[in-house]
Amino acid sequence: MKLRSNSILSWDSRGDNIIGFSGAKKNHCCVTNFNPVIGIGEDGYNNVLEAFTNNKIASFARIMILNLLDEKLPRLVFVVCYICHYFNVNWVQQQWNVIDVLWKLECQAIVGPTHCWACK
Repeated sequence: MKLRSNSILSWDSRGDNIIGFSGAKKNHCCVTNFNPVIGIGEDGYNNVLEAFTNNKIASFARIMILNLLDEKLPRLVFVVCYICHYFNVNWVQQQWNVIDVLWKLECQAIVGPTHCWACK
């Protein structure tokens, strides 16, 4: 599912990075978890300027929702990432691979295996 966002950037204090960019402007294709690190002092200032100069701000959010087959269980938002609406099949496949690993590590023992599908 893709949703239009307001292109708002935010700062993550735990990672000291900017959230809301979708990747580099040059030869652009969305990059999963693209969060430029800020830093401190003059280097931090330069990193922020470089992030805004060289990177594309995302204008959409991609959400993956798990629809468990037991009607008593709620649907779960499993992954949310920012995109600019320009990505390719390799990017989508990479996300499915990450989700598969996360599911096997955290959920499979409790809920069971997954059956994933996506439209091209």
